Amino acid sequence: MKYELALVIKPLSTEDVKEKVLPKVESTVKELGGTIKLTNPLGKRMLAYPVNKFKEGFYYFYDVEMSSGKTTEFRKSLRMNSDVLRSLLIKKEEV
Repeated sequence: MKYELALVIKPLSTEDVKEKVLPKVESTVKELGGTIKLTNPLGKRMLAYPVNKFKEGFYYFYDVEMSSGKTTEFRKSLRMNSDVLRSLLIKKEEV
């Protein structure tokens, strides 16, 4: 199945968080038998409302392919990561 993943990462120190979080997310996708087709970093943006006292975050969008049975485990691993403020994994419709 094809999915789109949206991540908002803590805005603390840019390189430290990116080097720590993004490879972990990418390796988790591969461990679960998925592949990343596209990565789209949008950079630092203001949040619509404060999340855990943060007013801004780094936005990343991924196009991911993985089996539908593995999405629950993947979402759980994203929630366990303290550097990820918000994440959203949605199924892309076949056109």
